[in-house]
Amino acid sequence: MSLYNAIGGARYQFPPSSLSENKMPVVAVLRAKYDFQEPGAEGERIMLLKEGDIIFCLFKHESGWAKGRKLDTEEKGWFPIDYTEEIGKPGDMVDIPKSDERIKNEAQKDENFKKEKLKALPETEARRFNIIFEMFTTEKSYNNSLQKITNLYLQPIKDNESPVEPKYVPRIFANIEELSSVSTVFLGELNNATQNWEAGHTVGQFWAALIPKLDIYNSYMKNHHTTIVTINNLMERKQIAAWLQAKKEEAAGLDFLALLIMPVQRILRYKLLLEDLLKNTPDTHPDHEQLSVSLKNILDLAGNVNESIKAEENFKKLCSIQRSFVGNVKNIVTDERKFICEGPLYKVCRKSAKFRWVFLFSDALVYASYVVMTSRNAKTKKAGSGPIMNKESDSYPKYLFHRMISLSSTQIKDVEDTETQKNAFSVITTEEKSFTVFAETKQDKQMWMTHLEKLTSNSSLDAAAPVWAPDSSTKKCVLCQKSFNVVQRRHHCRYCGRVVCGSCSGQSINITHISSKAVRVCKECYCSLTDATSPNSRQVSQVRSSTMLTANSSASYANEAPKANPPQVTTAKE
Repeated sequence: MSLYNAIGGARYQFPPSSLSENKMPVVAVLRAKYDFQEPGAEGERIMLLKEGDIIFCLFKHESGWAKGRKLDTEEKGWFPIDYTEEIGKPGDMVDIPKSDERIKNEAQKDENFKKEKLKALPETEARRFNIIFEMFTTEKSYNNSLQKITNLYLQPIKDNESPVEPKYVPRIFANIEELSSVSTVFLGELNNATQNWEAGHTVGQFWAALIPKLDIYNSYMKNHHTTIVTINNLMERKQIAAWLQAKKEEAAGLDFLALLIMPVQRILRYKLLLEDLLKNTPDTHPDHEQLSVSLKNILDLAGNVNESIKAEENFKKLCSIQRSFVGNVKNIVTDERKFICEGPLYKVCRKSAKFRWVFLFSDALVYASYVVMTSRNAKTKKAGSGPIMNKESDSYPKYLFHRMISLSSTQIKDVEDTETQKNAFSVITTEEKSFTVFAETKQDKQMWMTHLEKLTSNSSLDAAAPVWAPDSSTKKCVLCQKSFNVVQRRHHCRYCGRVVCGSCSGQSINITHISSKAVRVCKECYCSLTDATSPNSRQVSQVRSSTMLTANSSASYANEAPKANPPQVTTAKE
């Protein structure tokens, strides 16, 4: 079995040169005897070594340098041959510790070193050293992750040795190599500081040198959204998804996206470590001033990181909502849109109040109904009940999209409580028709209205669609007073929202803010909207708010609607 493919432990037979999976034949298998932590000049691919590293030697040069690749990370580069010892040749059987065992042994070695140092330091310096040593060990882990990104993913894609085309490198990796270089230098400085630590030593100078370089993290964070979108799109291709899964196993189970988020998380870790170090550094200590300045700069950068994280969480939430809809649905995911909240509301409809699940965004309101997914179709649930999942449905609710309303043309009006209707408010919009909803509790109503009033505070309505009166609000036509029956059916005036008979609403007219087509209106509204000298006109001369019913009077129809049973669902957490 090739060690290149199986890092499990015990004994492995190294492949002969002819079977090597690398383009260059393996000439020897080496183990690092000492640490080599001296990065080369810019442009040189120098490979740093840690004692115990296993290296495939690909080429030996008479200068004393060799080119190879590490077993664990597949990092490639030049290293000094004198820092290693040969443990086998291609085809030999060689005892190699398990990868996780080597990591465990190295961690134990670091822990033992720390304990010995702490014994020799005064209490105040011991606390400082403990924090600085944590900086070192966490930076080492972070740097190792960056190396995995480069060696397992970036380099194969660059070399056209993966199903991902090289053209995607800038969109996926941004400036990850710059981050890795900065981390490598900082790690070397922390390593030297911890190895030679004595009472009174300082690290402020290292942080002062690091801070200006951290500006490159802003570029990485700005690109991170593009990174995630690109990877998600690429994973729809089976060959790429399989390749990423194989790489995940080589990366000790770490997902590609989990590796790529680490630079963002590292800035927040820097902030916490610096805060802790400054807290344990006396004002008179030579480190105090430089650490204070460094922390101030880190706090500014951490603010950008938090915004980036919030933006990413918002994007994931929008994608999740988009995927939860079935059937025809408008695009939920946009760069500017932010998720605000979601939860249950009852919408007062013509015949009854119907349960709706409502999503509120920074620029729009969407309402939908639950559906039960089957293998053949999607069946809409009855109003007033929560989600029902069957064996063939997903583990999360699915929604049938009903309507998206732009908040730029929307206002919110409170509806006073009555004996039959409580916790209601109206959504007044220029689009199609306005409507009334009610919440389960007074607190829920207040929450919805607070969010909506804030988001619609700058909205202005020159003309608004009416709130339709429920069918149950009257048994007679409000104009001619004829009773409704099987023959004498109910109709709604699209301009005032009242319930009228067919004879009193036989006219149609173009109301541009409601519909692009001529719509049914009652006699009274028809007369008020058309030129009195042209009774046959079909075009609105001017839509005036003074001719409309007020929002509260329209919404008052909702007060007579029958109250439905409250839904047995809870508002989803953000």
